[in-house]
Order: sequence, then C-alpha cells, then structure tokens
Amino acid sequence: MLESVKAAVKRYNMFEGSRSVTVALSGGADSVALLSVLLELRDEFGLEITAAHLNHSLRGAESDGDEEFVRELCKKLSVPLVTETVDVKSESERSGESIELAARRKRYEFLERVSKGLIATAHTATDNIETVLYNMARGTGLHGLCGIPPVRGRIIRPMISVTRCEVEAYCTQKGLQYRTDSSNLSDIYARNKIRHNAVPILLEVNSAAVENTARLSEILRQDESFLAEEAEKAFRKCYRDGGLNIDEVQSLHPSLQYRVVALLAEKELSLRLEHIHIEAVLSMSEKDTPRQSVKSGCFAVLKNGVLRFEEPRVSADAFLVAVDSLPFLCGNCTLRLRSVENFKKMPNVNNLSIENAIDYDKICGRLYLRSRLPGDKIRLVGRGCTKTFKNLLNERGLGRAERDSLVVLSDDNGVLWLSGFGVDERAAVDRDTENVLLIEIEENNFV
Repeated sequence: MLESVKAAVKRYNMFEGSRSVTVALSGGADSVALLSVLLELRDEFGLEITAAHLNHSLRGAESDGDEEFVRELCKKLSVPLVTETVDVKSESERSGESIELAARRKRYEFLERVSKGLIATAHTATDNIETVLYNMARGTGLHGLCGIPPVRGRIIRPMISVTRCEVEAYCTQKGLQYRTDSSNLSDIYARNKIRHNAVPILLEVNSAAVENTARLSEILRQDESFLAEEAEKAFRKCYRDGGLNIDEVQSLHPSLQYRVVALLAEKELSLRLEHIHIEAVLSMSEKDTPRQSVKSGCFAVLKNGVLRFEEPRVSADAFLVAVDSLPFLCGNCTLRLRSVENFKKMPNVNNLSIENAIDYDKICGRLYLRSRLPGDKIRLVGRGCTKTFKNLLNERGLGRAERDSLVVLSDDNGVLWLSGFGVDERAAVDRDTENVLLIEIEENNFV
C-alpha cells in the first residue's frame, strides 16, 4: 500500500506548493492507515503532519469514544491534533439538508478553518466506486462519473488508488488499532446500501470492479478536462454584455450548449445549475418563453436574442439601521461591548470568537445592521479567500426565506459579519485585541 500511495502522490503532484498536511482523522481504518502511511513518508517528502477530528455528536458515547481514541493515538504518535464538536442533527434540521450532507459540509468547513496547508482525506478506490454508483442512481452527467478527484484545491486523497481490502491488510500488518463506526453497518443511509449490496454484486461479476472503475474515472476526468476547456472557448465566443447570444449557443454541439449555459450561471450568479434546469433554458427560444425560473429564486431571461440570468430581487422587508451607541438592540440582534478580559471569561468563548465577535477597534467609520445587498462579499476567518454572499448561500443551499432573514453587520469599508457564517478576516479578534464587539442573536431569523 505504501508504494501505491507514493505513486499517487507523485502522479498528481499532491504536495506541490505545501509540505504542511492536516489529516482528517475519524479514527476509522482508512484514516488511521492514512495517518500511518504519511508518517512513513514524512522524511522523504519533508512533511509537517497534523491531524483534525470533528465529533459529529450523532452516536452519543460512541462518538465521544472515537474522539478519545483519536486523542490517545495522536498522543502516542506525537502528532498535533485539533478537535471540535458540532451538533450535526440540529444543523441538519436548521438547514434542511440530510444528515449526511450537513455532516459533510460541517466537516469540510472545519478542516478548511483549522488547516494551515493541505488537507488529506482517506478516500479510497472503494469510496470512488460507491460515489460513481451513487451519482448514477441520482442521475448524473460526465462529471458525476469522474468520481472522487485525487486533488481538489487544498484537498488531497493520497489513498485514492488503494482498495479498502488493502487498507485493512495494511492495518493488520502494522498492528494498527482503529474504531468501527456503527452507523456504517446500517442500510439506513444510501451509501451504505450501495456498499453492502451493489458493490459486492459487481465484485462477483468482476473481482477487479473497484480498480476498473477507478481507471474509468481517471479516463473520464481527462475527457471532462478537455470538454471544459472547449466550453470556455465557446463561452468567450458567445458572450455578450453579461449574457449569451442564443443563436451562437444553439449552433454549438449539444454537449457544449449545456456547458456554456452552466458557465454563464456560475460566472454571473455563482449558481450551479442541474441538467434539468439547463434543458429548460435551452428550450426557451423554441417555446418562445422570455422568462424561465431555474434555481434558488433565480430566472433565465431571453431578450433580443441574448440569454441572461437574474438573481432574486431584494426582499421588500430589507432594512438598514445605524448603530449609534452600545449596547444596541435591533429586532432580536443585540450588540454589546466587552473588554477582552471579560470576553475570555464567557462560556463557549472559542465558538463565539470564531463566529460572533469582532475587534471593536478595527471598525472603520459608522456601524450598520442591515439585510444583504447585491454584490456583498466577505473574507471569512480561516477560509483564505473572499467569496460573494451568493456563492456562500448557494454552497449551503439556503432557500429564499432563509436568505432574506440573514443579518449583516457592516461599516464604511464593507461587510464585517454575516449571521450564521462568521466574521470578516479584517475585523477578527486576535492576540492584540483589547475591546470586543459581541453579537448576540436569540433565534436564527431576524424578524
């Protein structure tokens, strides 16, 4: 297994640009094996290895047992560890996502926040075949058949060419202990049904099904990359002042038609359209439909031969309130000023400092509480990049009502804080902070 991991690392240039690697460590066989094999490769590649564990609070004492196991393992191996706890069930109920999706989102948000460099996850070739089958069952195009990418941004998957059987054999050979997640034994979750039923049948048909699917995904990723480049060229040819010349779009190969429409939605509104939405948009000209609803309250508009996308109008309940003095109460949002000493004495100070506390002395000019506005953007603490609100809200899958209830704190230089997401990097509390502006919201909704 060590040689397979080393080959994948070199093939996909996984350590290019950074030697700092944070291992997503659940305590299961895959992640324990990943940590072990990276430690074996540490000197050869000059790696600085840390680990991170998120307790999802889904299995009570078992989840706490996983966290304790990970702590003891990292202590034994002298690997720095960061842990956090999140109530995934409550987050799922709040966001409307499935527990699986909410857990995945919170996990990656956590990893992005705590990692200084690369994030290594323990996805294997077996995970890849499960993902491909899952995408097929839900309905997918070429992108879904590409499976799990070996590298995506800061995220690397060194074991993407390794099967789960090889992982278990490695753990046995090295005498590695690991935890077994009881939820993986149940067929309640869709992926488990695929793991326990579909994959074994495919292995009966061909014992190399896992490896063959990995090869298929690699080939299709190459095809996907080529088509994406061609789509970018076609997009530039068809682009007209914020839209697409519909006649030029319809002269393209059908594969490129779908892709350039998807690119327009992504570039203009940070909106990811599904195949069914794009199909409806492309039929607008034929059906003489000037306006077509697509996703997240957005519309496709066809006028004078040019296709454009429009975002939802700002809610009629939009508000803007100047903060004249502290403490300040508006709706169910309260702003309070605290000295850093008193702030540190408060319960849950770590969570508060990440999401709801601002360095008061970094505020520029006037302070305002308001609703979101078109063009708003924020550089969230720990993310390392600036994102538009549209992008953030689409990533989280928030509906129109949830979007309209968001509260924004801004000053004369722009956004300082977005409810439910956190603080802009420029106003974050740090070791030099003397005065803290604390934001308290009684409920998720502003009104």
